[in-house]
Amino acid sequence: MPKQTMMLVLGFAGMSGLSYLGSQVYIDHQLDLVKVPIASTTLSVRTTVSEEHLSWISMPRAYVPSNIITDPSALVGQITRLDGRIEAGSFFTTSSLESPEAIKDQATTLLMPGQVVYTLDVDVRSTAGNTLLPHQRVDLYVSLQHQNSLLVDKLIGNVRILAIKDKQGIELNDPKDLPKYVLVAVNAELIPIVTKAMSLGELTLVPTISTSSETESVPNAATRLWKVLHG
Repeated sequence: MPKQTMMLVLGFAGMSGLSYLGSQVYIDHQLDLVKVPIASTTLSVRTTVSEEHLSWISMPRAYVPSNIITDPSALVGQITRLDGRIEAGSFFTTSSLESPEAIKDQATTLLMPGQVVYTLDVDVRSTAGNTLLPHQRVDLYVSLQHQNSLLVDKLIGNVRILAIKDKQGIELNDPKDLPKYVLVAVNAELIPIVTKAMSLGELTLVPTISTSSETESVPNAATRLWKVLHG
């Protein structure tokens, strides 16, 4: 290709590129586009928002609702509310998140109607090797001696953990810390039987797979263990 023709081609390509960039800048300026964070994955109830949970899209500023949080520093470290979750691709709204300070050490604010906070005295063995986390669901298993035989069975299913604390009543922040108390949400009418079970036998918390929509604090009444404790 002749040198003059080459120069013309390169010049045309350069002008086209500048023209494209210029048009994009003009469009962006006219639309006043802003970066808006959306959830990169579905965030379940009581999830702490991190950088990995954020994806970004561009939107005209005029179309961004006033309740949408656009500042990442106002998002990271916030916690999804108890009454819902944030679906992947959804915006982060002021009504979908709470600050840790707003819910810290306030287990009663996490209760469903009819529930009370019940404190379980635990150790590493009874907490699945210290692998449990706040807002996780567990089944409460009890083992006790009855008429020269050992009864072991699930007492209550799908119990939600509210908080895990050390012997001084401080919430655990380091996985290496030893748990002493686990605060759980239990239906009020089940408190007497849980208390009796703890006084007669040993309690173990077993992690379970469940969703926030499932019924919580479900008694396992069709068992011999239940009948013994009710006797």
